[in-house]
Amino acid sequence: VARRGILDVPNVRGRESSPMVQVEFHRFPCEDPESKAPPIFLLRGGPGFEGLRRDITRKRFYEDNVQRHTRIAALVVVGQRGIGSSTPNTACGGFEREALHERVTFEETVEPIAAACKECRERWEAEGYDLSGFNVIEAAADVIDVADALGYDRITLLGTSFGSHWGMTIMRFHKERVARAVLSGLEGPNHTYDMPSYVLAALERSAAAAEASDTLAEHVPVDGLVESFRQMSAALDEEPEVVALGTFEVLVDGRRLRAAALGTSGRTSSRRATRMRREWQWPDWSEALCGQAPS
Repeated sequence: VARRGILDVPNVRGRESSPMVQVEFHRFPCEDPESKAPPIFLLRGGPGFEGLRRDITRKRFYEDNVQRHTRIAALVVVGQRGIGSSTPNTACGGFEREALHERVTFEETVEPIAAACKECRERWEAEGYDLSGFNVIEAAADVIDVADALGYDRITLLGTSFGSHWGMTIMRFHKERVARAVLSGLEGPNHTYDMPSYVLAALERSAAAAEASDTLAEHVPVDGLVESFRQMSAALDEEPEVVALGTFEVLVDGRRLRAAALGTSGRTSSRRATRMRREWQWPDWSEALCGQAPS
């Protein structure tokens, strides 16, 4: 049985007359009444976690994602301030979709995005919110406030991707409250933005692994995957191609090809169509969570 709560927290802590924002959380009690393990605080990735309102109604959600943890300790899932069911939901509207059948320059793509973001910022500021308060340091303090509200002195952190970034921030500013942390897909405090050279290096490593594979070798172009990609990108800059996708026509130029490569390497959301399973499952870290030594 899950208990849902909403906690009012300051938009910016330490500032007089700061407006309040709401952070949603869910608590799943431990199945073992004798357990002394600190509660597990699950920190979802993104940022962009919309909350559990849809997941929690999914068939076998508890058995597949929650029970492995509640056998050890209580599980608490904290929302992300300003996102989804944690209000205000500061999502912006007014973005126009790019015309896929037309060639669009970088400037033509960026300018309407910048204008929509400016309008969105002005709207939220007019309502009294300081958008600088929607940051990971304040989000880390949100987790501690939820722990305080539930009466927990020490907590275990469980996070992946941005959840690891969030967890490391909690450990940096509230280390005395953390009994143990299990983090994966690490995103360090100073590594939120990927350098283009890092993305290229990742693609080069993937290409080298594919080229060394007996299974894929016959599909690798003569010049290699990375060089072939460079040649294709340059060719599409000069002469874009129109590709038919069912009833749609998509113009593919060098910019769109490079954006596809960046998206596939940089954002997990762009890889959803390639997954064997479409429904995300929480990893099973039971052994690490129930260990005794801090890590």
